[in-house]
Amino acid sequence: MMSKDPVINKPFNTGVIVFKNNKKTLNTFEKFLEIRDTPLKYPSLKKHGGFDFKNGLQDTRVMACYFEINKTKLLSIPHKVLQSFYGMSNFYSSGDFCGHVAGPQNDKLINYLNELINLNDNNKEYSTKDNEESNNFIRIGNSETNSKTIRLYKRYPRDTIITFKHRYEDTFDYKFEDNKLTITRTDKNSGWGQDLVAYLSFSSDNLNINSILKDLGPIEKKIHISWKTKDILDLDFTIIKYGIKQLKDLNPEYIFEISDNNDVEKFIKNHISNDDYDLIKDRNIVEKVDLWRLLKIYHEGGFYMDIDRLCNISFKDIINSEHKCILPMHHDIDFSQDIMMSSSKNIIFKEAIGLNLKRRRDGCTDILSLGPITYFHAITKILLGNQIPRYSSKDYLIKLRSIISNCKYLSTFREVPPYNTLVYRGPHISFDKAEFYEYCDVNHWTKNNPNNPDNKPYGN
Repeated sequence: MMSKDPVINKPFNTGVIVFKNNKKTLNTFEKFLEIRDTPLKYPSLKKHGGFDFKNGLQDTRVMACYFEINKTKLLSIPHKVLQSFYGMSNFYSSGDFCGHVAGPQNDKLINYLNELINLNDNNKEYSTKDNEESNNFIRIGNSETNSKTIRLYKRYPRDTIITFKHRYEDTFDYKFEDNKLTITRTDKNSGWGQDLVAYLSFSSDNLNINSILKDLGPIEKKIHISWKTKDILDLDFTIIKYGIKQLKDLNPEYIFEISDNNDVEKFIKNHISNDDYDLIKDRNIVEKVDLWRLLKIYHEGGFYMDIDRLCNISFKDIINSEHKCILPMHHDIDFSQDIMMSSSKNIIFKEAIGLNLKRRRDGCTDILSLGPITYFHAITKILLGNQIPRYSSKDYLIKLRSIISNCKYLSTFREVPPYNTLVYRGPHISFDKAEFYEYCDVNHWTKNNPNNPDNKPYGN
C-alpha cells in the first residue's frame, strides 16, 4: 500500500500501516493542532507546502513538519480521526488503528513495515532483525502485555545498561538472560503503546556520567546541619557528642553551619518560585528540611547529615580530589537521603529539586514520597536514564553500583545504620535519640505523616 507522497516526494504516503490497540496519542494530536494553528512558529512548513491551511493536504503537511522535528518516532492513531483512508473505512473495523508516518523517516519506515507482528499473541517470543539490533540500540516496539521477550543475535553482559528514550512517564525493568532480553513495565500492570527503543551502554562509556560531572568543581568544604535551635553542640547526649560534634571536630577545615527553622524557611523562599513556596510554607518542618537540603547542596555544595547520625570517620578517609558526589545506599533498598555530599550545581540534585516541586504541584503531600522516594527516582533517572521503583530487583542494584564504581567522580557505600555507615563504623554505643528528641520537644516525622495509601502514588 505504497504511493508517492505529493508533499515530501517520498515513495510512500502518510497513511500506510494498520495496527491494533495503540495508545497515548493525545499529546501528538495536540502538537499537530499547534502546528496547524500556529504555523509561523514552524519554518520548515515553508518547504512542505507553505503556511496557509485553508487549502488541502493539511494532515500531510502537518505530519511532514512534525516528523522532521521527531525523526525517530512512529505514530499510531485511529484512522477515522485523520480520515486518511476516507472512502475505504468499510475495510477496517472500529478497533483498527492506522499508523501515520511522514517526512524524513523513509528507509526507517520501510524496514519497520517488514517487521509487522501479531500484537495479540501474548506468549510470542520476538526476534530482532539486523536493522533492529545494533551496537547501541535494540528496538523493543510496543506490547499488549506487561512483559515482552526478544531473542537477540548475540549475548550481552549482565551489567549492560539500558536507557529507554521516550516522553511518557512509563517505567521499565529489564533482564538479559543468555541471548534473550525481557522488558517489563513496572509503573502499571499493562502493556504499552509506544514504539519503545532501548539504548545500550556498557561500563566503558558509563552512560556518559563522567562527561556530565567532569566540569563540576571540587566538593565545597561546607557542612550543613538543620535543627530547630542552634545551641545544641554542648548538650550532654551521646547522639550529639558522637554525632555532629565529632563530625565538626574531625573536619576542622570545613565551615560548619547549623540552620534553625527560620533559616530553613528563608532559604527555601529565596530559592523557589512564589507559587511553589505557597505549596510548602504551611507544611511540617521535616518536609521543608527535605527540600532545603536538596537546595542547599545544589546551590552551595558540601555535606549534609541528619542530626541523629553518628560520626567517627574524617572526610579525608572518604573522598579524594576527583570526587564530585558521594551516594551512600541504605541497605539494598535505595540511596540514603539523610546524608548527602556533592559539588554544587550537580544535575542529580537539580533533578531531585524539580521532581519534588512537580510532585508537590500534582498534590502529593506524603513525606516519604517527597523525600527518600523522590531522591531515589532522581538519582536513577540520571544514572540509568529511567526512573525505577524503590525496592527494585538486585539486577538494578548491580547496574547502579557498576555505574558508580566505573565513574571516577562518584563513590558509594552500602550503609547499615546506625553503626555501619559512610561516616561511622564502630562500637554499638548507647544511642539516646528518643531522649534527645523528647528534650527538644520534637516528634519523629512519622507521627505527623498519616499512613494514607491514597497519598502514596510512588509506593512505600
